[in-house]
Amino acid sequence: MPDYTAYLTDIQEVSISESALNDKLFELKKLLERLSRELTSGESVQFPNLFSRLVFLAQQHRIPNRLEWQLQHLRVRTKEIREKNEELVEAEYRQHERALINFLELLSGNKTNSDEGLTLSPQPIGKERT
Repeated sequence: MPDYTAYLTDIQEVSISESALNDKLFELKKLLERLSRELTSGESVQFPNLFSRLVFLAQQHRIPNRLEWQLQHLRVRTKEIREKNEELVEAEYRQHERALINFLELLSGNKTNSDEGLTLSPQPIGKERT
């Protein structure tokens, strides 16, 4: 069983670091990857990527659909930002950070309001709906 407190500490260290928001997001994704690998290390199933690990974990731990979407969105936005060389805004970074914290709290059994502090919607921030 992972040490969830250590992951929360790592998130806090990333959050207070002087790094650029993009770099902080990349670190959050690395933490999510590390956590998902640790959680699935004893499984006989092979996972080709983070997407499949998250789907498996969502089913195994009965993660709410919205939280699963937020974790997948963290994964996707990290790739988009890296490929398009976009600059992340702090509000979006905080939403991704909160999603990862909610995931850890859910896994550890701590009560949390998964919507608290989150306003992440399927429409990416800064994009107009057409």
